[in-house]
Amino acid sequence: MTTIPEAVELGLAHHRAGQLQQAESIYRQVLQANPQHAGAAHLWGLISLQLGRYDLAVERISVAVRLDGRQAAFHVNLGAAYRGMGRLAEAQQSYEQALRLQPDLAEAQNNLGTMLQSQGKLPEAIALYQKAIAKNANYADAHNNLGTAFQEQGNWPQAIACFRTAIEVEPRYARGFYNLGVALAHEKQLGESRAAFEQAVAIQKDYTEAHYGLALVLHEQRKWPEAETAYREALRLRPNMAEAACSLGTLYQGQNKLEAAIELYQQALRHVPAYAEAYYNWGTALKRQQRVAEAAEKYRQAIRCKPTMADAHYNLGTVLQELGDREQAAEAYREAIRLRPDMALAHNNLGNVYKQLGNTAEAIACYERAVGIHPDQAEALMNLGSVLQQQGQLPETVACYQKALRSKPDSAEAYSNLGAVLQEQGKAARALACYQASLRLRPDFPEAHYNLALLYLSQEKFAEAWPEYVWRLKCQHFRGRVFGKPLWDGSPLAGRTLLVHAEQGLGDTMMFVRFLSAVRKLGGRVLFESQPSLAPLLKTSGVDDVFAAGDELPPYDVYLPLLNLPSVLGVTAESLGVTSPYLAADPGLMQQWSDKLSARAGFRVGIAWQGNPEYAFDRMRSIPLKRFAPLAEVEGVRLISLQKPAMEQVAQAAAGFAVEDLGSGLDEASGAFMDTAAVMKNLDLVITSDTATAHLAGALGVPVWVALCASPDWRWFVAREDSPWYPTMRLFRQPAAGDWSTPFSDMARQLAAQVGARGA
Repeated sequence: MTTIPEAVELGLAHHRAGQLQQAESIYRQVLQANPQHAGAAHLWGLISLQLGRYDLAVERISVAVRLDGRQAAFHVNLGAAYRGMGRLAEAQQSYEQALRLQPDLAEAQNNLGTMLQSQGKLPEAIALYQKAIAKNANYADAHNNLGTAFQEQGNWPQAIACFRTAIEVEPRYARGFYNLGVALAHEKQLGESRAAFEQAVAIQKDYTEAHYGLALVLHEQRKWPEAETAYREALRLRPNMAEAACSLGTLYQGQNKLEAAIELYQQALRHVPAYAEAYYNWGTALKRQQRVAEAAEKYRQAIRCKPTMADAHYNLGTVLQELGDREQAAEAYREAIRLRPDMALAHNNLGNVYKQLGNTAEAIACYERAVGIHPDQAEALMNLGSVLQQQGQLPETVACYQKALRSKPDSAEAYSNLGAVLQEQGKAARALACYQASLRLRPDFPEAHYNLALLYLSQEKFAEAWPEYVWRLKCQHFRGRVFGKPLWDGSPLAGRTLLVHAEQGLGDTMMFVRFLSAVRKLGGRVLFESQPSLAPLLKTSGVDDVFAAGDELPPYDVYLPLLNLPSVLGVTAESLGVTSPYLAADPGLMQQWSDKLSARAGFRVGIAWQGNPEYAFDRMRSIPLKRFAPLAEVEGVRLISLQKPAMEQVAQAAAGFAVEDLGSGLDEASGAFMDTAAVMKNLDLVITSDTATAHLAGALGVPVWVALCASPDWRWFVAREDSPWYPTMRLFRQPAAGDWSTPFSDMARQLAAQVGARGA
């Protein structure tokens, strides 16, 4: 007959062999024979613990503890059962009791360490793991847990060492290989990380996390097919693994399989509805599909799930900016910066928004903060340079672009921008070298071609300039038109209809309509689409077949942007074409203004000082009205304002000198420039800044003087006092940037001489 000790030994043999059903039957029989047998109760409970029946394990091991509470191992396993049920406080109490009974029990030290680690008490947990290892140097779990604690502290090298030790003492320790793979991946040791994950999978085929970790490493190594296979295996083992679905989506997104990626993000969200990263990635996929409004909503959903997600706020800012909602974009960038103050791109983009809103000071501050975070960030340096250039801080601008080039020597954009500011400084040879360097790096870079064109045009090298100038239509800052007909190449029209359309500003239209008459000589019909405000003036001037932009397009065969005409016609500096006047004032309005102005005695000088303030470089060409004061001091001169915007300066100047205001109704009833043209024909002289007023006066054949900045627009060329565009025009230039005193003093002297000559 088998004794109880022999029965217990037989049960343990089955237990160790994994024959749990047989072992459980024997333990039950022992307890039936001896209900006070604490060992059998403990072993029966241990089987329940192994099977994950934590409630039964607690019940049965508790019996063992009541029968013999002095056994530390009983308390350790009771703690594990409580932990399985989520009763963490009772689990901790059990581990602590085990250590009171046996202070050097390694298993209790390790298990209590895991409890403390879960509470964030890392130093206490580390001390317990180290005690467990001191007691049992081959305790793989303790080495592994010590590694995870070091990992949480950010001590990755020490964590890696612990994981390696765990593997050394237990070569088939899959969890140790997995954790080693995670740590090595963090340290960018991708080859070793991959090997660790592969070993974990080899040991434990259904180790889902290891398959996923392997997929992430393969993904980062750009081994797309292998990564996809590993992701798919993780999802096969655990179909509801949202992070694997989301990561596979990013793999597809990187391969531009956007619809497949979106389906995976949706799959992830079905399992984890508040998965911020899935919403965020979905938003980036939609953004790449140009579905920016939908992308904005996905970024907002990501933020609702995870308000601290700085990248989501940043990307929301980018799509809102693209949608034109600048105020909300700025708010999104500011929140991204609040969450992550060192996000240089957010500072840079916020600067772009402020620049668009006209808040130059804030834009500069943002760019400077971005550069302060990343001194070699080329984009922020170039943006800072562009704003400083608009402010006239040219040496500082040059320094920004040069720093950008040191950071990014292959930046065609930086070379082009540097060339533009050097050109503005009058350093034409250096500017040319920059443009050529830009085009060597990027032969199809429109902005560099355009800047090169402006340089050649300013030097009157028209043959070289016009082919380059055509590139402007591909530049980002130009809004190209899309037509369904071919671009005219200059071939004979032979009865075909050509549509020429206006572009750029009103002054450009006035300047280049001169070439329409040359086109008409080539045969065929020429239609001209004008800015609506200029159509009445052009019709009055005899320009045939004019219609306003926005009207229905008449039938036509080919088309051409207006400023392409010189290139197609082969215009040279010596053959600029029509001699003014080629625009005309309305005879009736001329008579009306003759009657109104007849009582104004003296030498009548019409003045204009302010161009469009929205123009990026308006600060260079527009002139404060007070600078005209020397003209008012010339005896016999009467200054008459031709100005529409900036009229408040007339009232401010009244205390110093007289400027006659023709009234706010100027050009209101008749159309843009209609009254102004009629007034000009009744004046002795027009003196103006570089605005459309200058072109109108020149095209009318009215005597006109133009005050130019030190680095004026290309059309005024370099150093000339006359203009081949307009025979009645004289040019007065700043000798240095900001010096308006010199040109106005020169004009005052010559005006006095002219008035005196007429009087004599």
